[in-house]
Amino acid sequence: MSVLSIAMSKPRPQLILGFDPGLDNTGFGLIRRAGTTPRYEASGTIKVAKTGSLAETLAEQWRCVAKLIQDYQPDCCVVEDVFVGPHPKAALHLGMAHAIVLAHVGLMRLPVFTYAPTKVKKNITANGRASKERLASMIRLRLGIRGVMSHHATDALGLALCHFYASEFFI
Repeated sequence: MSVLSIAMSKPRPQLILGFDPGLDNTGFGLIRRAGTTPRYEASGTIKVAKTGSLAETLAEQWRCVAKLIQDYQPDCCVVEDVFVGPHPKAALHLGMAHAIVLAHVGLMRLPVFTYAPTKVKKNITANGRASKERLASMIRLRLGIRGVMSHHATDALGLALCHFYASEFFI
């Protein structure tokens, strides 16, 4: 009797949810694997009104992230790496928004991946220093999206698309 052994790799994610975190605006973008082709599912911007305290703003962002994950049931999430600019308070707020997304994704036990903006740009446009306009144009072209969307949503779709391509080759 012979035994047939088949090497199995990790399953590729079918539904990828990207997040571009921000305290005021968090972009999200969802793509689905259709064979070896990415297919646009949804995108948008979570806009949290700053009518209350910082704690209330963060709690509202938590609720919005939780609803997205509950509604779409992604296989994994991709979050933009945090970068520190010249403004410490802005970096701190960005870090808080980043932590909200990571904490909820961790609580849901979803695989999470992070990419630097330059890695996303290089992966999608072949230029790590491409402009936001060039990145948005390539994302719309690759996903067949017409019209204009917020740069937050475009960045989130870019993260999801970057992971889609990375998982095609390395997972």
